[in-house]
Amino acid sequence: MYTPLVFLLWLITTPAASQAAEISVVADIPFPWGVDHLDREHIIVTSKIGGVYILSLETKIITTIKNTPKARVHRQGGLLDIAVSNGKTGPYIYLCYSKPTAIGTAVAVHEARLINDELQDGRDIYISNVDSGSGVHFGCRLQIIENELFFTHGDRGQRQHAQDKTIDSGSIIRLVKTKKSEGAWSWKKEVFSIGHRNPQGLALNPWTGDLWAHEHGPRGGDEINVIQSNANFGWPVISYGEEYVGGSIGLNYSPEGFSDPIWKWIPSIAPSGMLFYTGEMFPELTKKVLVGSLKFGKIVAVNLDTKYLPTNESDWAIDLGRVRDLLELEDGSLIVLLDERRNGVVRIHKRY
Repeated sequence: MYTPLVFLLWLITTPAASQAAEISVVADIPFPWGVDHLDREHIIVTSKIGGVYILSLETKIITTIKNTPKARVHRQGGLLDIAVSNGKTGPYIYLCYSKPTAIGTAVAVHEARLINDELQDGRDIYISNVDSGSGVHFGCRLQIIENELFFTHGDRGQRQHAQDKTIDSGSIIRLVKTKKSEGAWSWKKEVFSIGHRNPQGLALNPWTGDLWAHEHGPRGGDEINVIQSNANFGWPVISYGEEYVGGSIGLNYSPEGFSDPIWKWIPSIAPSGMLFYTGEMFPELTKKVLVGSLKFGKIVAVNLDTKYLPTNESDWAIDLGRVRDLLELEDGSLIVLLDERRNGVVRIHKRY
């Protein structure tokens, strides 16, 4: 019989929330990376070191999914984000991962149909047009918007690629579902925006319909951007951070032809995962953007003005461990993925 590990989340920093919040371990999955809803009772989670798992929110039973794509686990690479599309023929699963190649890895997106506990009819609908022996800056956050699939592609440690529109690295890419041929949908690739370093947050603003992304800067200069078609967000021509060894990188302002971030972190928080809170369980989070921090092990709440632009921020939960991703559940509680070897999937909720 499962006995959940539960303790008072006194690390919630707002007084009202601290009196009523708990954190419970949902699953002992090592190094979880991405999470999405499967249905009202289940979520689906990836492990960076390989594996896709269905978790029952009620029973805490973990089901291991068979026939997942083979990822090369190297430094920041592995089996990364996941997104679910529920169609007439059942759920389709999309996975962003580091695909092995002759010289290293390429960012790839895999599509498959989930039937019981197995992925079937799997295929890669996208493979990057550049592979690399580098183990850094994959990006790999997914966001489905109707018949379009957006995902982030980091610069793979080759910063100059982020300004080359013919190279996928350092961009946000849109895959558009076009027509059906031989029983499967075809997908058309479009480099949607360029000038990105390593975006690991991607979410749709429910109040404006805009796509938001955040990305890691170097030493300082993490950013939130509102993503628009054909926009250039500057990296590495523009950066609000410094080289790790010291010294500036490009300009610290955006001249004509480049898009400004709407929020910056100096020093860096190492952001990963992002959501717009729409629930009622935690009223203090109403119409705020939540961002996980790998570096400081916390969740940051970014306040928005009447035009839904950031004004200031506060720490909402601290000392959690390396926060990798966030998911809001139907009741307003939060699933938090922790980049840790043990007890990586937790839930923040009101006391039962």
